[in-house]
Amino acid sequence: MPTNAENTHNPSPLQLPAKSAILPPMYQPLADFLAALSTDSPLWWALLVMVAIALTGLLLHFLWQLLLRTAGRALRRRAPNGPAPGPKPGDP
Repeated sequence: MPTNAENTHNPSPLQLPAKSAILPPMYQPLADFLAALSTDSPLWWALLVMVAIALTGLLLHFLWQLLLRTAGRALRRRAPNGPAPGPKPGDP
């Protein structure tokens, strides 16, 4: 059976290194907090993920509402005020 020293080349996802060389130093405290939260309390981690997804969904909803309303107003301003072109009702 391999020992911990032999398993260092393939760490499990729960055994994150304390300091990551990938992140800039300003994100390291956040990375440490998230790593500790995900391993120590999975319920809080799951709630944090669900809240992040819900907030992202709400943000995207309101962003698209604003974008589509603005585009609709801009298109209505450019449209002629008369009736739409085409055959009139009652014409054969």
